[in-house]
Amino acid sequence: MKRFIFIFVLCWYGTNIWAQTEVRGRVMHDTIPLSGVHVLNLYTHAITTTDANGYFTLKARERHTLQFTFVGMETVYRVLTKTDFGFGGLNITMNIAVNQLSSWLPHSREQINPVIMTYGASECVALSLN
Repeated sequence: MKRFIFIFVLCWYGTNIWAQTEVRGRVMHDTIPLSGVHVLNLYTHAITTTDANGYFTLKARERHTLQFTFVGMETVYRVLTKTDFGFGGLNITMNIAVNQLSSWLPHSREQINPVIMTYGASECVALSLN
């Protein structure tokens, strides 16, 4: 009986390891391939980056989530399905991240005092404009 349980566990564990397959894809912005995009499998923490043509390969399984990050672009999350492992692979489109700053108005009690900085050879002099 112990031998049967051992063989069952060994087979089950082995199929989980062999079930890991590679997902392939390409990351683009409009029609431009993105080089250096970080691709992270959030389930296994496997990571890779895209090549000069935007292509990547990463070990993953169905229902794993991939995270795509690139400076200046919005982060993209993709849950893998069976069709993602097919011949065509993944096509990921990233959009430019828009960061809008909120406006700031000083309170009536605060004074804004512009300062011009001039740099000399050995000292820094600040001139206040009134």
